[in-house]
Amino acid sequence: MVRPASWAMPSAVPLLLQPFFDAVAGVAQFTVDTQVLHFAPLSVSPRWVSSLSSYTLAPTSLPFFLNTNEWNLGPTQSTGPTLQMLLFVPAPQHSPLVLLDGSKQPIPSNAFAVENWGGVYIHTVGNETGPVHLGLEQLQPACDAILGLLCKALSCPHMRLSPASTALKLLYDGASTLAMWEVDAMVRRRGLAALAGTRDKLVALMDLVEGLPNVVVEDEVGEQAIAAIANYHKAVLRLSEGRLRDALGCATRAHELATDAFHHPTMVSLLYFPDDHKLAVYVPLLLPMFVPLISNFIREGKLLRASSKETA
Repeated sequence: MVRPASWAMPSAVPLLLQPFFDAVAGVAQFTVDTQVLHFAPLSVSPRWVSSLSSYTLAPTSLPFFLNTNEWNLGPTQSTGPTLQMLLFVPAPQHSPLVLLDGSKQPIPSNAFAVENWGGVYIHTVGNETGPVHLGLEQLQPACDAILGLLCKALSCPHMRLSPASTALKLLYDGASTLAMWEVDAMVRRRGLAALAGTRDKLVALMDLVEGLPNVVVEDEVGEQAIAAIANYHKAVLRLSEGRLRDALGCATRAHELATDAFHHPTMVSLLYFPDDHKLAVYVPLLLPMFVPLISNFIREGKLLRASSKETA
């Protein structure tokens, strides 16, 4: 048994999600595509719990919740990392559907994260068989759960500031559901991660060059490495000055330059075709040519010495 469902998510994105995207614009850029998929059967069987008057899914069932064999989730057009946020409306025979935690208590958000994929929010609805339309009011809990999953994906600090006091209200941005210090923490963490990635790339590049003494490094690679080091030091200086967003920009640029230098076509060829590889390729090719030449030289040398002895 299925029921028709529709939603107002295209209208909810600018009102309920865009403030968050604007707040974290210095850390990540988001674009949103929406899709409605009908006839999406579950691959797990919910269990009825009389005390909750609901169907439930235990934590052990969540890894099998996504029915990838029958859910035709369309691909996105983005070239960057993609997060899938799924709002699931259960069928009438499985409604209402509640997620349980490890202590068999309902999860307040009724949502869970899927590693390297995104997250799932289950909409609480009765077992009526009529059409379901999710307007802005009904989508508010779903968007709150999505924002929580996005915060987790961005490694947002778990501690929350309560706007109860006047002092804390100055730090809290109610429109974006994030405090300014939380955004700063994400910027700082992302900047440090970019600096660590830059250092690793440059160290790997240095090890590659030192391991191949006869290698010829292109001027472009050297310029990119020097620029990466310069931006690295700028980022460290900006961090010490408390200019977090400027530091993130320099750190991101340093990581891009270091990555471009390490993955330059001339350097990549050295990674896959080192001197040992070349030796293994050319020796079987040239050895059959040199063996007759060397044997002829030895024979000619013997003949030359024999003729010189006869002359003497």
